[in-house]
Amino acid sequence: MKKWEAWERETTSLEYQFNNDPSRFRLTHQTSFIRRHSGLSTTPGLRWTVAFFRQFFASVTKVDYMTMRRGFINAHFAPNSKFDFHKYIKRSMEDDFKVVLGISIPLWICCIVFLLTNFKGMT
Repeated sequence: MKKWEAWERETTSLEYQFNNDPSRFRLTHQTSFIRRHSGLSTTPGLRWTVAFFRQFFASVTKVDYMTMRRGFINAHFAPNSKFDFHKYIKRSMEDDFKVVLGISIPLWICCIVFLLTNFKGMT
């Protein structure tokens, strides 16, 4: 996610705004996002293998991040709005982490009591 922060800062530059101006027409099949997700990874058996190994090395590339960012902003905000997508994603991932891995105090107490009283299982 550290790379994402740099990519988000890049979106404020004039060069990025010029190159990604929605008023400029671009054919869908010519985008780097489509080129990355077509090709060898479209073969059904190979697609799963590629996805499995991609999660360990480069699960979200710059092209994927920029595409997600643009799609989210276009769906939820006015065009050319100054929205910090990285901050939003980070905050939502932290909230999800708390929900998924959060454990209540009564459950913690039950776990500790069980571990302390389960001495027969250790012999």
